[in-house]
Amino acid sequence: MSTGGTSIDVTDMMHPENIFLCERISRVIGLDICGVDIMAENLTQPLKENGGCILEVNAAPGFRMHLAPSEGLPRNVAAPVIDMLILLGNRVEFQ
Repeated sequence: MSTGGTSIDVTDMMHPENIFLCERISRVIGLDICGVDIMAENLTQPLKENGGCILEVNAAPGFRMHLAPSEGLPRNVAAPVIDMLILLGNRVEFQ
């Protein structure tokens, strides 16, 4: 995106195995919030079947591409993050 790419929302097309893989990666690394960059020709198939791969995991992902994609459905990805932070804040015990 920062070098001239376009954002196309494909959330609803993601194969469940790819979603599971991304969620597992975030748990293994220990991140509650992250962005997983994938390179694949077809996200409707498992990455292992189409030669796709994980390029990187971002601990501070950008939200703009989700809020206002070039194509596809805009998604308010910030709302669940804020909700999670509020819930975590309510669990903090002050000494």
